[in-house]
Formats: sequence, structure tokens, C-alpha cells
Amino acid sequence: MRRLSVVRSFLLHQLLFACGLAKIQLTSWEQLKHELNSACHVISLEPSCNTSSSNILNGLAKSWNHISDVRFYRLPVKEVPDRMYMDISPSLEDRSCGHILLIPKYREDRTCLLKPILPKKIKGYLWSRLGSGKQSHASGLEEFVGFVDFVCTTFYDVHGNYTITGQKLVSYRRLLYELHDGPTLLELSEACHSRDLRTFFRGEGCPTEKGSASTANENIPEIPKCREISTLPKGEDFGDMYLGPSIPVIFKKAATSWPAFKKWSNEFLRQTFGHKEVHVKLSPNGIFEGVEPVKDWDVAADLQRVPAEVRKHLAHPELVLVRPAANETLFADFLNFVGKKQDKDSMSAYLEYTSIRSYFKPLENDIDELPFIKGVMKPLHVNIWISNGNTLGKLHFDEYENFLCQIRGRKQVILTDPQHNDNLHEGHILEAMLTYENGTFSRNKLLQSTAMTMSPIDITYPDFEKFPSLRHLKWLNCTIEAGDVLYIPSYWWHEVQSFPDVEENRNLAVNFWYSPFWHKEFPCADCPFEVHIGKPVVGA
Repeated sequence: MRRLSVVRSFLLHQLLFACGLAKIQLTSWEQLKHELNSACHVISLEPSCNTSSSNILNGLAKSWNHISDVRFYRLPVKEVPDRMYMDISPSLEDRSCGHILLIPKYREDRTCLLKPILPKKIKGYLWSRLGSGKQSHASGLEEFVGFVDFVCTTFYDVHGNYTITGQKLVSYRRLLYELHDGPTLLELSEACHSRDLRTFFRGEGCPTEKGSASTANENIPEIPKCREISTLPKGEDFGDMYLGPSIPVIFKKAATSWPAFKKWSNEFLRQTFGHKEVHVKLSPNGIFEGVEPVKDWDVAADLQRVPAEVRKHLAHPELVLVRPAANETLFADFLNFVGKKQDKDSMSAYLEYTSIRSYFKPLENDIDELPFIKGVMKPLHVNIWISNGNTLGKLHFDEYENFLCQIRGRKQVILTDPQHNDNLHEGHILEAMLTYENGTFSRNKLLQSTAMTMSPIDITYPDFEKFPSLRHLKWLNCTIEAGDVLYIPSYWWHEVQSFPDVEENRNLAVNFWYSPFWHKEFPCADCPFEVHIGKPVVGA
């Protein structure tokens, strides 16, 4: 312990010697507020109380001078905005000397197109222990640097070098998975001699002309398949091989040992939960969450009421995102409908995004997290998905780490990586909702919400003239059978075609959503991946 203390003291003296007595630049709040969206800020509030804390901070600022993500300033404490404009933890009730204020990089609220009446509060965190005498200067500095790293989402030591964790993250970033192999949609269209790829993506080959025999499919290029492994990895191996580099992978037969795999028959579900009322989504053709031209909808009057501020920021004002019709029904009636064989393009009913804990809590005992993730990450949502199997969930992404567990039937998941977001034209799209009454679907309901970030791309019928960037996108086919588990990394775009189980005529799956390892602002085509870190806990 004595030797460790000597080493820490030596490092601290080296840091102070390197900086001399150069002071951090003094600024005003008026100047500072214009920089908050470009970096995280470490601010010494004046007066500083003692020269020791000032010297330590000056030394740290010099050691971190090459780090563009973090900036150091001095600011008179009287200029700190009051609580109406700034939320500080713990609160700055005592405006005496010695405080250090950390302000994370300010991020624009991209989810809402209407600007709030009052500006979004700036978040700040106080540190009051640097050089206070409560602990050695060296250990106090290390603790402070750890807090700066946490608030600023950085990974540097007192000398401005990457920590061990930082080195690993840099390695992960270099390894972020990008798709380079396989055909583009343009190459598939040329091979099929058609832009219509709907039958191709259903596994039925290229479309055929009426009256012709069939289109030769042997020369159609194949979309590369997902990695598949039969032996589950250890937690650290999963992090290094898949989570960190953001690589989709199928864990073959990983769910076959669950009680759910044999137990969840239609009869069991009907007897146990048939009396419960559930929220079911309806589609006239099995397509869910696609986009359509707004001119095909009877919503002209509603469009006039869309605020100008919202219209100005719509990425594709000529389109609407189509929400399925909603229906409250008994679970038993839903299962009866699902059990009937129907044509592929006829009406579909889908129990989707349905919380197991909220609706079917006893079923939690029949499933389990994969062992390498259990206890390491806490699931945020566990959902059940049931349909007749003829459903197509259109291109979208989830801001979670997703483990999709197939119980019955098959799902074909076509993915493209988030490193090429700029080719997908993501943005806010007006949302419209189908209505269903007396056996008829209507297109006459425009929703007020525009918070959903979507892509206007239809990979089954690509428009290369309107979206020429589609010519370059590569894709990955991750098809899972009953018992398989597919890991879909956060922010990977994917389109999901479901197929029914032959015997039971249904598709049944469970998915676990976890907090993302990588985070990305959206809609923002060129925003980079950043490590996702939770809210700091402050006890300073």
C-alpha cells in the first residue's frame, strides 16, 4: 500500500510539473453556451478556494489538451444559470468557492419536431472534493478523472491516455461490422429482370409473367447468410466477438430446452389465458409498418392541421407510415382466427410488442435469458409475438440489443448495417392508422405523432430512381427456425418475413430487449456510434 501511495504521488507531481502554473482559460456563460453541443465541459467555478485544486485541474487540462471531446474552462460561479434553465446534481445552493461543474455534451432533441415553449434544460454535475484534503491528492485525482470519464462518456486516465476499457472500445470501433459481400438490390432486380422482388424475398424465386412457365432462378445471386453457432459462448467471448463489433449471429437450437418450446400449444394458451382481453393489430395484406403515398389516403383535411414547424422537418412529406388497425378481443378468439389457414395476402392479425409480464406473467417461468448474458445485462422488455405466420414487418431498427427467440414457425430477417445509414434516407414520417369496421379497412386516419424514425425504402419493390443510394446497399439473411435465437445488434435495420408452422399454422416468438451497447442519435444519417452509459450517480 505504501509503495502504491508513493507511485500515485509521483504521478501527481509529474502531472503538475508538466503544466507549470498555466491557468485554464476564463470564459463567460454567454460564450460557453454556444459550445455546449460540440464537447463535454469541465468548468472550475471561480473563486476556487485553494491553489491545490486549481493546480491539479490545470495539470489535467494540459494532459488532456489533445482530447477534442472534453474542454476545460474557468467560470465565475455567479454566472451559472439558475434552476429554470439548468438542472444541476447535486443542486448548487451553496455558491461558495471550490466547485467544479461538469456539463455533458448537449444533444439536440431529435424525437419531437415541435420546439418546446421553454428550452430544454442543460444538465450539469457538481464535484466538490478535488484537493479538499479528504483524501490524498493522487487518489482524489483518479476518482475525479473517473467521474469525468463517466459524465463525458470518455475513457482516459490522468495523463490523457486511453484506459484499458478505452483501448478495448477503440478496438471494437475499428472492428464495427460492415457488409461488403453479396448482391445489391439492383443486382437482384437485374437478375430477376424486375423491380418486383416480393416473391424473391418470400423464398419463391423471381416473379413470373402470366402465361409463362417459370423464371429460371438458378442464376439469381444469393444474399449472404448470418453466422450460425451451435455452442453458446461465454460472456466475455460474446462481448468481444459479437456485442462490441456489432455482429448479428444465430444461436442454433438455443431455446429448445425451454419449457415453452413444448408447452405453449394453442390449446394450452387458450385454456390458460383465453378469457383475457388482448390488443391485436390488423393488416389487410399481412404488411405491418410500411410506407405508402399520402395521396392514397383520405386525410386532406387532417394534413392542413399539421403545424408548419412539423411539415418543415418531415423527411418525406409525400409519404405516410402506415400503422395497422387495432382491435381489442378475447385471446381465445384471436387464437381461433390465427389457427385458420388463409391465403398469404389476406387479412392478418398480429399480437406484437406484447409484454409477457403485463399480459401473461406465468409464462415468464417457461423462458430464460441466454446464460452468457444473464446477470450481465438486465432485460428492459420481454415481448411475445403471435400471428398466422403470413406477416411482413417492414424495414426498421430497434434502439436495443435484441435477442429474437423462435418458438414455432420460421422468420426470415433481412438486415443491413447501420454504418451505411446515409443510404437509407431515415427521417420523421407522418404516421397514419388503418381503421377496420364491419369487415372493411379504411385509410382515413392521420395520427398527430411524428416521433417515429423510419426509412422510406421498400426493399421488396425498390425505387432506384427516387433513391439511387439503394444501388450500393448490401444485405444479410438471418433466417431462424423453431428453437433458434437471433442476436440483432442495436440500430441494425431489418425486415422480418414470418412463415407459419406447418402443423399448427402459426408463428410464435419471444424477444428480449436490452440497453444498447452502442448508442446513436436519430434521425441522423451521419451521427456516429457512441458507447451507451447510464445516468451518473452523484454523491459529491
